Amino acid sequence: MPRRLAATYKWAYMWPMAQVTIYLDTELERQVREAAAAAGRSLSAHIAEVLRAKPGASADKYLPADFWDKLGVIEDFPTAEEIRRGDVPDVPRVDLD
Repeated sequence: MPRRLAATYKWAYMWPMAQVTIYLDTELERQVREAAAAAGRSLSAHIAEVLRAKPGASADKYLPADFWDKLGVIEDFPTAEEIRRGDVPDVPRVDLD
């Protein structure tokens, strides 16, 4: 095995990575390949970087445009402790054995 290939092979198995299959239409595939080439990354590395760049990106098309800007802006929203203050004690659990 060539030295470079052996090093790559060894590295790939040191860090477990999932393999995922995705389906893209022809135009989107072309765009992603061009963007990866322009960034100097492999297709896989480019897609991973894009996904890491914005957590929750897959949900963005279902959210209002300003959703991410409004997180945490309700000043008088009660804390978790304040919300739980009125909780009643839990009932005793029944042993099912």
